[in-house]
Formats: sequence, structure tokens, C-alpha cells
Amino acid sequence: MLPLRGQVWLKLQAARTIDAGDLSRLLGLASDEQIVQARQFMQASADKRDLHDFDSLVTLGRLEFGEQP
Repeated sequence: MLPLRGQVWLKLQAARTIDAGDLSRLLGLASDEQIVQARQFMQASADKRDLHDFDSLVTLGRLEFGEQP
């Protein structure tokens, strides 16, 4: 079982649209603490483009589940 940050990393690296959909749902349901942990991991491990994609997917996921980002 992979922690959320690992799933985020692998799915962003795959760069498939199906993975982006999966990620937006995973991140939309994640707790604020999980989002912070995943974002810290992304800041340390990913490039600026991936970090921007991560932030966008968090926003889309939260909107999908009716929350304000």
C-alpha cells in the first residue's frame, strides 16, 4: 500500500488523463493534513510543473466534492 504522496508522484509521472482523474478524486477526498504532506513531498521531489499540476488537481478535486478550495 502506497501513501498518498507516493500515489500522487507515480500518477503524475505516468501523465495519462485517466490518472489525472484518479488524482483529482483522491485529492478531493484527502484530509488537509494528507494534502500538506503530499505537497511537501512534491516540493522536495518534483519540478515546478508537477507542483503546479498537483495544486490544480487539489482544487479540481475539492470542487468536485463540493468544497471550496
